[in-house]
Amino acid sequence: MSDDWDDYAGDWDANPGVIIYADHTFKTLTAQCDIAGLNVLDFGCGTGNLSQKMAETAKNIVALDTSSKMISILSAKHIDNITPFSMELSAQVIKDNAVFKEKFDLVTASSVFAFVDDFEETLRFLRGLLKPDGKLFQWDWHAKDGEDDFGFSKEQLEKAYVNAGFENIKITQPFSLEKADGSRKVIMCTSKCPITPPD
Repeated sequence: MSDDWDDYAGDWDANPGVIIYADHTFKTLTAQCDIAGLNVLDFGCGTGNLSQKMAETAKNIVALDTSSKMISILSAKHIDNITPFSMELSAQVIKDNAVFKEKFDLVTASSVFAFVDDFEETLRFLRGLLKPDGKLFQWDWHAKDGEDDFGFSKEQLEKAYVNAGFENIKITQPFSLEKADGSRKVIMCTSKCPITPPD
C-alpha cells in the first residue's frame, strides 16, 4: 500500500483538494475538542497537513503513515513537536516501539480507514493506544448508496466501532467537497475509549 501512496507524495501538498480537506477536518475537530496540551496520534498522516495545524497547540504528535515518501516530506518540515514514523500499525509494531508506550489523549484518522486491510482490527489497535476516555476522530467519504467507492455508511461505522469496543459514538456529515464527479459528502465519526476497558 505504501508504494502506491509514494507516487502521490511529491505533489500532495500542492493539491487544492488536500488542503481544503485538511482545513475542514481541523475546523470540525477543534469545534468539538480542545487539543491544547494533548498527546496525539495522527494515524495515516500523509505529509502532515492536519498534524501541522494541530502542532500549534497540541503537546506532542506522533504522525504515522505507511508511505515513506509522505513521511520524508513531513520530516523535512522540521516541526519540533511532531514525531514522524513510516510503518504499518500492528501488534508487534506497538510492542516494539517506545513511542507507543505512553497512551494518547486523541487519535485522528483523516481519509485513511478505507485503505486499511482490516478496519475493525485497526480500530481495536487504536483503542488500545488511547487513554481511558481518550477520543478518536475519523473523517472519510460518505458512501454513495450501493456503491463501493472508498466510503463508509453510518451503519458500517456504528457496527465497526461497537465491535471494536468504543462508546459515545457520534456520526455526522460535517461538510461536502466538490470533486470531478460532483459534490461528495464527508462522514465524521467521533468516539471514546471506555474508562473501563472492555474484556
